[in-house]
Amino acid sequence: MHKDVKQICKDIKELNIQGARNIALFGLKAFVIEGTTTNKMTRGTYLTHLKKTSDFIKVQRTTEPMLINLLDQALLHLHDLITIKEMKQYLIRFNKQTKINFQNNIKKMAQVGAKLIKNGDTILTICHSSSAVAVLIEAKKQGKKFKVYACETRPRWQGHLTVKDLAKHKIDVTLMVDSATGTFMPNVNKVFVGGDAVNYKGDLVNKIGTKMVAFMAKHEKAKFYPCVELLKLDSRKKIPIEERNQLEVANPKRFKGVKIVNPAFDLIPHEYITKYVTEIGLVIPTKFHSVSIRQFK
Repeated sequence: MHKDVKQICKDIKELNIQGARNIALFGLKAFVIEGTTTNKMTRGTYLTHLKKTSDFIKVQRTTEPMLINLLDQALLHLHDLITIKEMKQYLIRFNKQTKINFQNNIKKMAQVGAKLIKNGDTILTICHSSSAVAVLIEAKKQGKKFKVYACETRPRWQGHLTVKDLAKHKIDVTLMVDSATGTFMPNVNKVFVGGDAVNYKGDLVNKIGTKMVAFMAKHEKAKFYPCVELLKLDSRKKIPIEERNQLEVANPKRFKGVKIVNPAFDLIPHEYITKYVTEIGLVIPTKFHSVSIRQFK
């Protein structure tokens, strides 16, 4: 396997590359590197090798269907081609077009989400989502006045990235500890988050702590809007929840006899979701599966 492929996979696994979209793009980049640098193989051996490469890249972050779906799409179309040269040319085109599609999707979601924001809104967010951030920035560009509370998002503090992005655009943003959500939620009327996966029922998988936010939002009658591309559909009956390294939470040597858990994601029931903000518009949670399937037929 190419050394650059191994390095990208290492960076994905160790969270040097974060965010579902970035993970998908870099994972695809690794796949294309392997596909375009591999030589002296028969067509069958080449396809088998790329399938193994795809499987290796996928397991670096098991709760990332955007990466999985993207690699599956690339592999599916490769089987329609005859020569390895054609396959390599296709991989280069597919990679380039995917980057364009992702950029366009961000712009579309920003427009869709910004329409939901009104003057005087108080918004809460958790973790760092380029989609949710794009929505807030677009609303600011449209001249809307609102304030944002952002959870710091332990244990990796991705919320720090969010507040820096929003502050650069002169958005009224306040950073808070995750456990302050209950204190500030009564003042919040809308929640915008990202999302790593959506299952067949329309339930959302997002950063640990999001379930707490969604439950409180429901209780306080605040609207809850995940900003999620349709490619994040996960058709598996059960989405595996990644367990991260204990050291992100605490050094186990300092807590003898204590179990330390570090799940990376929450599963948020669709009943707590108002609507999904997607690249084609607002989608009812229970319709996400069917809409996504139709979009990528």
